[in-house]
Amino acid sequence: MATLNENLKSFAAALGNDYKALKSSISATDNKIGTLAGLETTNKGDIVTAMNELKESIVDVQGKAITEEAVDVKLSAKQDKLTPGSGITLTGNTISASVDLSALATIASVDDKIKVAVSKLIDGADATLDTFKEVQDMIRSDQTVASALAKTVGNKVDYANAQTLTTAQKLQACTNIGIGDPSIDLVGIYNTAKGA
Repeated sequence: MATLNENLKSFAAALGNDYKALKSSISATDNKIGTLAGLETTNKGDIVTAMNELKESIVDVQGKAITEEAVDVKLSAKQDKLTPGSGITLTGNTISASVDLSALATIASVDDKIKVAVSKLIDGADATLDTFKEVQDMIRSDQTVASALAKTVGNKVDYANAQTLTTAQKLQACTNIGIGDPSIDLVGIYNTAKGA
């Protein structure tokens, strides 16, 4: 599996190559469009204004058949009408609905689900360690386990709090999660790829 470092290098190279291809494509498209002076419209300043002028000419030829009123009439004819469905009644300006509550959970079924979840959480632990309080008391009474746990946790990257890490620790953490060396010069790779 490639590291993030390798992926970023590949991305920067691809971005540079795409930039070159896009630049070439724009130049080719400009050559196909031609010059604005060649337009046979009154306005030769830009393509959008010339296209709008062409549209107005087409509408004029059609006798202004496309109007706001014509569109409104068509839309009004297509509007959805309220059609009462099963269990819904419409009386004047009032809508009422009947709801089947038989599918709702009962208190007993919720209690059963809670018991199943607790059982899965305990998962057959000894009766002396089947609550969080009992586990806490055991850890407090056996400082060897607590010290070992604290040391192990202390050597882990903290996601919730700031940490002071050495350069080697930072690089190791980045390597462990597949980032690689985050100090890579992406701009240099990009400039090389685009032929700056």
